[in-house]
Amino acid sequence: MVQKEFCIIGGQGDQRHTLQKLSADDVDAIQKSCAALYKFGYYDKRDIEIQENLKEFLNVYHLSESDVTSKSDEELRNGIFNSIFINVNRTFTNYLSSYKIQVDHFDFHLKHKYGKDSTKYLKFEGHKRATYDANLTHRLFYNLRNYSQHIYFPLNNITKDSIKEGEGFKHVMLVSFDKNELLKEDSIVKKLKTDLEKCGDYIPVMPHVNNSKKILADIFKMYMIIEKETLLSHVGLLNKYISVVPSNMEPLYGYWERPTPTTGVCRTNIFPSDIIERLTFRLKEMNL
Repeated sequence: MVQKEFCIIGGQGDQRHTLQKLSADDVDAIQKSCAALYKFGYYDKRDIEIQENLKEFLNVYHLSESDVTSKSDEELRNGIFNSIFINVNRTFTNYLSSYKIQVDHFDFHLKHKYGKDSTKYLKFEGHKRATYDANLTHRLFYNLRNYSQHIYFPLNNITKDSIKEGEGFKHVMLVSFDKNELLKEDSIVKKLKTDLEKCGDYIPVMPHVNNSKKILADIFKMYMIIEKETLLSHVGLLNKYISVVPSNMEPLYGYWERPTPTTGVCRTNIFPSDIIERLTFRLKEMNL
Protein backbone atom coordinates (compact mmCIF):
# COMPACT_ATOMS: atom_id res chain seq x y z
CA MET A 1 0.00 0.00 0.00
CA VAL A 2 1.36 3.39 -1.04
CA GLN A 3 2.02 5.80 1.84
CA LYS A 4 -0.10 8.93 1.65
CA GLU A 5 2.01 12.06 1.26
CA PHE A 6 0.18 14.95 2.88
CA CYS A 7 0.76 18.51 1.72
CA ILE A 8 -0.41 22.05 2.23
CA ILE A 9 -2.53 22.72 -0.83
CA GLY A 10 -3.82 25.96 -2.33
CA GLY A 11 -7.24 25.79 -3.92
CA GLN A 12 -7.95 28.04 -6.86
CA GLY A 13 -11.24 27.32 -8.59
CA ASP A 14 -11.06 23.70 -9.74
CA GLN A 15 -7.27 23.66 -9.51
CA ARG A 16 -5.17 22.39 -6.60
CA HIS A 17 -1.57 23.50 -6.07
CA THR A 18 0.84 21.60 -3.83
CA LEU A 19 2.69 24.17 -1.71
CA GLN A 20 4.50 22.32 1.09
CA LYS A 21 4.94 18.71 2.15
CA LEU A 22 3.77 17.73 5.62
CA SER A 23 5.31 15.20 7.99
CA ALA A 24 3.22 12.72 9.97
CA ASP A 25 3.72 14.93 13.03
CA ASP A 26 2.49 17.96 11.07
CA VAL A 27 -0.66 16.13 10.02
CA ASP A 28 -1.32 14.89 13.55
CA ALA A 29 -0.93 18.42 14.96
CA ILE A 30 -3.21 19.91 12.28
CA GLN A 31 -5.91 17.31 12.85
CA LYS A 32 -5.85 17.78 16.63
CA SER A 33 -6.06 21.55 16.30
CA CYS A 34 -8.90 21.29 13.78
CA ALA A 35 -10.78 18.93 16.12
CA ALA A 36 -10.41 21.40 19.01
CA LEU A 37 -11.80 24.24 16.89
CA TYR A 38 -14.64 22.08 15.57
CA LYS A 39 -15.58 21.42 19.20
CA PHE A 40 -15.78 25.19 19.82
CA GLY A 41 -17.78 25.47 16.58
CA TYR A 42 -20.22 22.87 17.91
CA TYR A 43 -20.85 24.84 21.11
CA ASP A 44 -21.17 28.07 19.15
CA LYS A 45 -23.83 26.46 16.94
CA ARG A 46 -25.58 25.15 20.04
CA ASP A 47 -25.63 28.70 21.40
CA ILE A 48 -27.18 29.93 18.15
CA GLU A 49 -29.76 27.13 18.44
CA ILE A 50 -30.62 28.33 21.96
CA GLN A 51 -31.07 31.90 20.72
CA GLU A 52 -33.28 30.71 17.86
CA ASN A 53 -35.40 28.62 20.22
CA LEU A 54 -35.76 31.60 22.54
CA LYS A 55 -36.65 33.89 19.64
CA GLU A 56 -39.31 31.44 18.46
CA PHE A 57 -40.78 31.15 21.97
CA LEU A 58 -40.94 34.94 22.38
CA ASN A 59 -42.53 35.34 18.95
CA VAL A 60 -45.18 32.70 19.72
CA TYR A 61 -45.71 34.26 23.15
CA HIS A 62 -46.37 37.73 21.76
CA LEU A 63 -48.60 36.45 18.93
CA SER A 64 -50.55 34.39 21.45
CA GLU A 65 -50.88 37.39 23.73
CA SER A 66 -52.31 39.37 20.83
CA ASP A 67 -54.88 36.63 20.14
CA VAL A 68 -55.82 36.18 23.79
CA THR A 69 -56.37 39.89 24.33
CA SER A 70 -58.19 40.58 21.05
CA LYS A 71 -60.32 37.48 20.42
CA SER A 72 -63.68 36.88 22.04
CA ASP A 73 -64.06 34.18 24.67
CA GLU A 74 -66.13 32.16 22.19
CA GLU A 75 -63.39 32.33 19.56
CA LEU A 76 -60.82 31.23 22.11
CA ARG A 77 -62.98 28.27 23.21
CA ASN A 78 -63.40 27.16 19.58
CA GLY A 79 -59.81 25.98 19.18
CA ILE A 80 -57.63 29.10 19.33
CA PHE A 81 -56.82 28.73 23.01
CA ASN A 82 -55.90 25.05 22.61
CA SER A 83 -53.49 25.97 19.82
CA ILE A 84 -51.99 28.74 21.98
CA PHE A 85 -51.45 26.35 24.90
CA ILE A 86 -49.72 23.78 22.69
CA ASN A 87 -47.47 26.22 20.83
CA VAL A 88 -46.40 28.23 23.87
CA ASN A 89 -45.41 24.99 25.61
CA ARG A 90 -43.84 23.47 22.51
CA THR A 91 -41.51 26.40 21.94
CA PHE A 92 -40.74 26.79 25.63
CA THR A 93 -39.87 23.08 25.90
CA ASN A 94 -37.49 23.46 22.96
CA TYR A 95 -35.79 26.33 24.77
CA LEU A 96 -35.56 24.35 28.02
CA SER A 97 -34.05 21.39 26.19
CA SER A 98 -31.35 23.39 24.39
CA TYR A 99 -30.62 25.30 27.63
CA LYS A 100 -29.92 22.11 29.62
CA ILE A 101 -28.07 20.37 26.79
CA GLN A 102 -25.56 23.22 26.52
CA VAL A 103 -24.79 23.18 30.26
CA ASP A 104 -24.49 19.38 30.36
CA HIS A 105 -22.27 19.24 27.27
CA PHE A 106 -19.85 21.83 28.67
CA ASP A 107 -19.63 19.77 31.83
CA PHE A 108 -19.15 16.46 30.00
CA HIS A 109 -16.50 17.85 27.65
CA LEU A 110 -14.35 19.47 30.34
CA LYS A 111 -14.63 16.50 32.71
CA HIS A 112 -13.53 14.02 30.06
CA LYS A 113 -10.88 16.27 28.54
CA TYR A 114 -9.12 17.29 31.75
CA GLY A 115 -10.37 14.81 34.39
CA LYS A 116 -12.91 15.25 37.17
CA ASP A 117 -10.21 16.27 39.68
CA SER A 118 -8.44 18.72 37.35
CA THR A 119 -8.15 22.41 38.17
CA LYS A 120 -9.89 23.37 34.94
CA TYR A 121 -12.86 21.08 35.41
CA LEU A 122 -13.24 22.02 39.08
CA LYS A 123 -13.26 25.70 38.10
CA PHE A 124 -16.17 25.09 35.73
CA GLU A 125 -17.96 22.76 38.12
CA GLY A 126 -17.61 25.33 40.92
CA HIS A 127 -19.11 28.06 38.72
CA LYS A 128 -21.93 25.74 37.67
CA ARG A 129 -22.70 24.83 41.29
CA ALA A 130 -22.59 28.46 42.43
CA THR A 131 -24.94 29.42 39.58
CA TYR A 132 -27.35 26.65 40.56
CA ASP A 133 -27.29 27.64 44.23
CA ALA A 134 -27.75 31.37 43.56
CA ASN A 135 -30.47 31.35 40.89
CA LEU A 136 -34.01 30.01 41.20
CA THR A 137 -34.37 30.53 37.45
CA HIS A 138 -31.49 28.16 36.75
CA ARG A 139 -32.75 25.51 39.20
CA LEU A 140 -36.22 25.77 37.71
CA PHE A 141 -35.20 25.60 34.06
CA TYR A 142 -32.55 22.93 34.54
CA ASN A 143 -34.96 20.57 36.34
CA LEU A 144 -38.05 21.35 34.27
CA ARG A 145 -36.42 20.09 31.09
CA ASN A 146 -36.93 16.43 32.07
CA TYR A 147 -40.39 17.22 33.44
CA SER A 148 -41.37 18.79 30.12
CA GLN A 149 -40.00 15.83 28.15
CA HIS A 150 -41.48 13.02 30.23
CA ILE A 151 -44.30 14.26 32.49
CA TYR A 152 -46.41 17.21 31.38
CA PHE A 153 -46.48 20.67 29.86
CA PRO A 154 -44.28 22.93 32.01
CA LEU A 155 -46.38 26.07 31.46
CA ASN A 156 -49.50 24.52 32.85
CA ASN A 157 -51.39 27.75 33.54
CA ILE A 158 -52.24 30.03 30.61
CA THR A 159 -55.20 32.29 31.24
CA LYS A 160 -56.95 35.43 30.06
CA ASP A 161 -57.45 38.08 32.73
CA SER A 162 -58.45 41.72 33.01
CA ILE A 163 -56.63 44.47 34.88
CA LYS A 164 -57.76 47.99 35.70
CA GLU A 165 -56.39 50.66 33.34
CA GLY A 166 -57.53 54.24 33.94
CA GLU A 167 -61.31 54.30 34.06
CA GLY A 168 -61.63 50.92 32.39
CA PHE A 169 -60.00 47.51 32.05
CA LYS A 170 -57.69 45.79 29.59
CA HIS A 171 -57.27 42.12 28.80
CA VAL A 172 -53.92 40.41 29.47
CA MET A 173 -52.49 36.93 28.98
CA LEU A 174 -50.94 35.30 32.05
CA VAL A 175 -48.49 32.45 31.45
CA SER A 176 -47.28 30.71 34.58
CA PHE A 177 -45.95 27.58 36.19
CA ASP A 178 -48.63 26.06 38.42
CA LYS A 179 -46.74 25.31 41.63
CA ASN A 180 -49.24 22.76 42.93
CA GLU A 181 -49.33 20.90 39.65
CA LEU A 182 -45.51 20.71 39.56
CA LEU A 183 -45.38 19.40 43.14
CA LYS A 184 -47.43 16.35 42.13
CA GLU A 185 -44.26 15.01 40.50
CA ASP A 186 -41.73 13.29 42.81
CA SER A 187 -38.67 14.47 40.88
CA ILE A 188 -39.81 18.09 41.24
CA VAL A 189 -40.53 17.61 44.95
CA LYS A 190 -37.01 16.23 45.41
CA LYS A 191 -35.27 19.07 43.55
CA LEU A 192 -37.51 22.11 43.94
CA LYS A 193 -39.92 21.66 46.88
CA THR A 194 -38.15 24.19 49.13
CA ASP A 195 -38.04 26.78 46.32
CA LEU A 196 -41.62 26.27 45.20
CA GLU A 197 -43.03 26.44 48.72
CA LYS A 198 -41.71 30.01 48.91
CA CYS A 199 -43.54 30.99 45.71
CA GLY A 200 -47.15 31.87 45.07
CA ASP A 201 -49.46 29.33 43.48
CA TYR A 202 -48.68 30.70 40.00
CA ILE A 203 -45.12 31.63 38.98
CA PRO A 204 -44.97 33.97 35.93
CA VAL A 205 -42.62 32.67 33.26
CA MET A 206 -41.35 35.86 31.65
CA PRO A 207 -39.19 37.18 34.52
CA HIS A 208 -37.42 33.81 34.55
CA VAL A 209 -36.99 33.80 30.77
CA ASN A 210 -35.32 37.20 30.99
CA ASN A 211 -33.05 36.02 33.83
CA SER A 212 -32.08 32.86 31.96
CA LYS A 213 -30.36 34.73 29.12
CA LYS A 214 -27.64 36.18 31.35
CA ILE A 215 -27.26 32.96 33.35
CA LEU A 216 -26.53 30.92 30.23
CA ALA A 217 -24.26 33.62 28.77
CA ASP A 218 -22.21 33.58 32.00
CA ILE A 219 -21.87 29.78 31.88
CA PHE A 220 -20.67 29.96 28.26
CA LYS A 221 -18.23 32.70 29.21
CA MET A 222 -16.76 30.56 32.00
CA TYR A 223 -16.30 27.71 29.50
CA MET A 224 -14.48 30.11 27.17
CA ILE A 225 -12.30 31.47 29.99
CA ILE A 226 -11.17 27.91 30.71
CA GLU A 227 -10.60 26.99 27.06
CA LYS A 228 -9.30 30.31 25.70
CA GLU A 229 -5.58 29.62 26.08
CA THR A 230 -5.83 26.17 24.53
CA LEU A 231 -8.01 27.32 21.66
CA LEU A 232 -5.71 30.23 20.82
CA SER A 233 -2.70 27.89 20.81
CA HIS A 234 -4.51 25.75 18.22
CA VAL A 235 -5.30 28.87 16.19
CA GLY A 236 -1.64 29.87 16.27
CA LEU A 237 -0.55 26.44 15.04
CA LEU A 238 -3.07 26.39 12.18
CA ASN A 239 -2.27 29.94 11.15
CA LYS A 240 1.37 28.89 10.72
CA TYR A 241 0.29 26.43 8.03
CA ILE A 242 -2.41 28.67 6.56
CA SER A 243 0.18 31.45 6.09
CA VAL A 244 1.92 29.27 3.49
CA VAL A 245 -1.09 29.65 1.20
CA PRO A 246 -1.28 32.82 -0.96
CA SER A 247 -4.24 35.07 -0.17
CA ASN A 248 -5.83 34.38 -3.56
CA MET A 249 -6.06 30.63 -2.80
CA GLU A 250 -8.18 28.61 -0.40
CA PRO A 251 -6.06 27.03 2.37
CA LEU A 252 -6.35 23.24 2.26
CA TYR A 253 -4.37 20.21 3.32
CA GLY A 254 -4.54 16.69 1.98
CA TYR A 255 -2.88 14.23 -0.38
CA TRP A 256 -2.84 13.11 -4.00
CA GLU A 257 -4.10 9.76 -5.21
CA ARG A 258 -2.25 8.89 -8.43
CA PRO A 259 -3.83 5.95 -10.28
CA THR A 260 -1.53 6.65 -13.27
CA PRO A 261 1.67 8.69 -13.66
CA THR A 262 -0.24 11.45 -15.47
CA THR A 263 -3.60 11.71 -13.66
CA GLY A 264 -4.56 12.10 -10.05
CA VAL A 265 -7.25 12.94 -7.57
CA CYS A 266 -6.61 15.41 -4.76
CA ARG A 267 -8.18 14.49 -1.43
CA THR A 268 -8.37 17.63 0.66
CA ASN A 269 -9.60 19.01 3.96
CA ILE A 270 -10.42 22.65 4.56
CA PHE A 271 -8.63 24.56 7.29
CA PRO A 272 -11.38 25.95 9.59
CA SER A 273 -10.70 29.61 8.81
CA ASP A 274 -14.38 30.46 9.35
CA ILE A 275 -14.32 28.99 12.85
CA ILE A 276 -11.10 30.87 13.66
CA GLU A 277 -12.84 34.07 12.60
CA ARG A 278 -15.90 33.19 14.67
CA LEU A 279 -13.76 32.37 17.72
CA THR A 280 -12.04 35.75 17.46
CA PHE A 281 -15.43 37.46 17.30
CA ARG A 282 -16.86 35.57 20.29
CA LEU A 283 -13.82 36.26 22.47
CA LYS A 284 -14.09 39.96 21.67
CA GLU A 285 -17.84 39.89 22.29
CA MET A 286 -17.23 38.34 25.74
CA ASN A 287 -14.40 40.81 26.51
CA LEU A 288 -11.90 37.98 26.78
